[in-house]
Order: sequence, then C-alpha cells, then structure tokens
Amino acid sequence: MYVSDRKYLLEFVESQLLESGYRFVEKMRLDELVELKYPIYSKNVSVGKNIYNNNRKGHFLLFHPEKWSKGLVVEVRWQGVNGTVDEKFPFIVMNIKRSGLETIIVMGGENLKPEVISWVENQTGYRLIEVFSPQDFQNWVLQGNL
Repeated sequence: MYVSDRKYLLEFVESQLLESGYRFVEKMRLDELVELKYPIYSKNVSVGKNIYNNNRKGHFLLFHPEKWSKGLVVEVRWQGVNGTVDEKFPFIVMNIKRSGLETIIVMGGENLKPEVISWVENQTGYRLIEVFSPQDFQNWVLQGNL
C-alpha cells in the first residue's frame, strides 16, 4: 500500500472507516450524542481546546457503540517535503494529552524523519493510544480494532 500525499492519506483513512462499517455524519457535536446503535464518524470536528485555549479540530472523530463509545480522534500527519512539520509534533502531542478523548495518529511521508517517528511513538500513553504508519494502521484495522 502506497500513499503519495496528505490528501491520499486522508482518503485512505476514511476508506478504512467506511470498510469497517462506519457511517459518515455531516456534523457531530460531542455534547449532542445520544445512544449509538451503529458506528459513526465525522471530519474536521472540534474536539476541545488546545494548549492556547483555542478550538482544536481533529481530522476524524468516530464513535463505535462497543469499541469507542466515548469517542476516538484520528489525527493524520504527512511530511512530503523537507520542512517544519516535525517541529509541530510536540504541540500536537501536548494538545492530545490535554484533551478528554483518546487519539491515534496516522503519519506518513517520504521526508518524515525516523527520529520524529520514534519520539512521537514514545509519547504514547495517556490519551495518545497509538501511532501508526499507513500500513500499520491498515493492519490494525484488519485485526478488528477500529
């Protein structure tokens, strides 16, 4: 499985949600959820406040009646060219750990530094439950974890 850029990585993650039986809902607010009968997800949803007390958005927010009844945020990060995306990971991780929602990160890109991947993986624990490459995410999904 090869993902060529951020857009395709977002599409890939969404395809995994759909293949896992999730239904897309246009707008989702955490304070309006009722008892779920089937898995749902939404995109670019406000998932709380960041460390600067501004709204924090998650790429995907999903709920599953048995597996993720309190919600799961899926963050997608891509580093396709040399740049400073790797410098944003401490900010991302701090925001995740501040939130009330469990989160996974799917990260890819040919210019993602091994040291960055290692650092982010070492931050798992409290709220950041897993960090995946696209292939590892797909394997996790195929194992029925989503």
